[in-house]
Amino acid sequence: MIKINMDTSMRLLGFIIMLWGISVFSANTITVIPQDSEVVIPEKANAFISFAAKDLRNHLKSISGKDIKLLTTQTASGNKYKFFVGIKFPGDKKKLAPEEARWVVTPQATYLYGEDFCRKPELQNSEKHVVKDFYNRTGTLFAVYSFLDSQLGVKWLSPGKSWTVIRKQAVFHLQEGRFAWNSKLVQRHMRHGETWSFYQKRFAAKIPTEFKMTRKAVSDREYQVMLWEKRMRLGRKYIIPYGHAFTKWWAKYGKTHPEYFALIAPGKRGPWAKNRPDRVKMCVSNKELHKQIVKDWDWNKYKTINVCGNDSRGYCTCAKCRALDVMDKGESIPTGGATTPYGFEKALGSLSDRYLYFANEVLKEAKKTHPDAEAVMYAYYDYRKPPRKQRVAPGVIVVFVPSMMKSKEVEEMYKGWHDAGAQKMILRPNDQWLSMGLPMGFAKSMFDNFQLGIKYGVIGTDYDMFQHFGPATDFADYILARAQGDPGKPYEYWENEYCSTFGAAKDAVKKYYAYWRKNIWEKRLLPNFDAICKRGRYGNFRRGVMWDLPKYYKKTDFDRTDAILRAGASKKLSSSEKMRLNKLRLANWHARLTYEAVCNKEKASAKLIRFRIANKKKLNIYWPCLLAMENHFGNITGMNTVAIPKRFTYKQDMDLLWYFKIDPENVGINEKWQNYSLADIQKNWDLIQSNTSWEKLTSKHTPDKLKKRLKNYDGIGWYAQSIKIDKKFKDKEICLLFGAVDESCWVYVNGKLVKTRIHKNKDDWQTPFTVCINKAIDWNKKQQLIVVRVEDKCGAGGIWKEVSLVIAK
Repeated sequence: MIKINMDTSMRLLGFIIMLWGISVFSANTITVIPQDSEVVIPEKANAFISFAAKDLRNHLKSISGKDIKLLTTQTASGNKYKFFVGIKFPGDKKKLAPEEARWVVTPQATYLYGEDFCRKPELQNSEKHVVKDFYNRTGTLFAVYSFLDSQLGVKWLSPGKSWTVIRKQAVFHLQEGRFAWNSKLVQRHMRHGETWSFYQKRFAAKIPTEFKMTRKAVSDREYQVMLWEKRMRLGRKYIIPYGHAFTKWWAKYGKTHPEYFALIAPGKRGPWAKNRPDRVKMCVSNKELHKQIVKDWDWNKYKTINVCGNDSRGYCTCAKCRALDVMDKGESIPTGGATTPYGFEKALGSLSDRYLYFANEVLKEAKKTHPDAEAVMYAYYDYRKPPRKQRVAPGVIVVFVPSMMKSKEVEEMYKGWHDAGAQKMILRPNDQWLSMGLPMGFAKSMFDNFQLGIKYGVIGTDYDMFQHFGPATDFADYILARAQGDPGKPYEYWENEYCSTFGAAKDAVKKYYAYWRKNIWEKRLLPNFDAICKRGRYGNFRRGVMWDLPKYYKKTDFDRTDAILRAGASKKLSSSEKMRLNKLRLANWHARLTYEAVCNKEKASAKLIRFRIANKKKLNIYWPCLLAMENHFGNITGMNTVAIPKRFTYKQDMDLLWYFKIDPENVGINEKWQNYSLADIQKNWDLIQSNTSWEKLTSKHTPDKLKKRLKNYDGIGWYAQSIKIDKKFKDKEICLLFGAVDESCWVYVNGKLVKTRIHKNKDDWQTPFTVCINKAIDWNKKQQLIVVRVEDKCGAGGIWKEVSLVIAK
């Protein structure tokens, strides 16, 4: 059954002609009864259409509580309201633009359709591929989500079903008219780390056992993230290939054409490190290199040539490349294989002119055979600043990686590149890497930086990357994603949209996020941005914050924000609104416990561990990313690399810094170093970290001479540290929990050998293990001396994941 309610005054105006791309509301509101409607697709619908129809049907069911049938044009009934998916409105004769979505609402039917494209035609019937391949164009899906969003009020706050906001409706009230969506940005992208390869490479070995994930779990998580991105209308109109362009060139041309590569020392060309050929820099002035790039280019695959330089250090120091640089007085290029710490390039010169010359010359070579060719280059690290002499040739696309959160500086760079002739730029920020799992309040700054790009005409975005730290970052990620789909709306619009999903608690939630913005970000973090980056080493802002957390966060911050959310909880809320608010309150409590663990790890880390294990499914946090980050920063929360094994109830972390003595002649056993007194060790041994291999030491407490000697050291080294053990544990099983030791080790307590662990199995170097120490404890001593002899035969070596004291039940 269908009802049409006509507004009398508007009826006199007659039919309003709708313009594509503009949502103009007509006078007619159509009331559709769910059980008298059906979803209809073509008889031979591809996966793009069938998936869009199924997701529409699922949402309509969630809204109404009614099961709406999915039929084809051959099986549809004649008297029910139709939601046509993938079927064009008969009166629409206009060709669809790439990615464009349209939906037409009439008294008889709603038509949802768009321009679809499958990058891999052989997979066009795979519904999973529709979602998981970012390079697909999914206009029909965008039509469904735009319709659900604008007509039925559905909102997707974060990946996962529980974060979908549904407004229950017994009937559907639809606005009659023609509508369309088509973003002005050719690419809208937010990267994510939920892939199996990324999990294995970056997270698997660094997270507690309780938080490890199966391949299926990671894949399911990735699917939910990419589905959320589709619902936010993230995607691309066409493919612009960019990224480190020369990662395989050393393997391919290193022997036959060493002249293609950077001169890193007199007479030496190639990678700055033997184990990093993928980061080799090129001799960008070399004309033969330009020709080789064009020769290797596949015009049939891409119309744009990728000439983005590889990341990191090792710039070419040959005379021709140096001659391309335009330096001010006192500036010079980074030499000796060094690279500029991100965000601190002022001490060195800009290399933008040499890299712009490179892009211009490659493009000039390509245009000899393909006049319509384009080239894409990075404006990144030491070549982020605008060029001083070179002009951007028409057809060069600049992928701009701006300074993080420095609006004034970034605007000057935009203007400089624009004045140098840049007509096409892609915004590729690292802003989301600022997040460390605590609420920080940078959502508006991130939005403002995005709007700067819009102001200067960027054609696309590529944010690196989603951290997925739950409600601590969901708010900022939601606003950023929505803004990319509709750049014309102000920050306050998206802020209001997000907070409105909490019903009567809307003002409290808005006040909550505003508190972190005004008191933490704008007053404490942003004014100290450079100092924090310096503290975190190599420009790592979030590490700098975490290492000095008590400077920037206070217990009262959590007291006040808890009170704000409590006030919101006192309002009359629906069950779904209450559920969302409770998750936000839970996330704020998690932030408090994280703060306490960082500031007072010994007492608070066990409490944090238990909380995380109990609530790991409720917080919508991608735990591998968060825990690997905390471990990388030096086990700052005390989670270590494994949580407490089930048979242990107490955990006490040992110091991060251990005393160390190198033993290249293997004399320590004969000289009985394990029997040295603590006083002698403290006087004669050096301090090194126990959360990284001895080849990768960064602590300022370790002498530079020792760091240099250990850089490529294979051999024997001795670690020593003391720990106080409470006598109340005297009758318990007491163990040392080693996160990982590379490779073999011998553990002594008060001079007694308690464990010999010889490296035998493939994964022994990264596998945690426990050592029972009861028999070696001297209860007459205040401190127990732990000495560990480590033998490394190849690769990295040493105690590289922290050590803890654990007590059995």
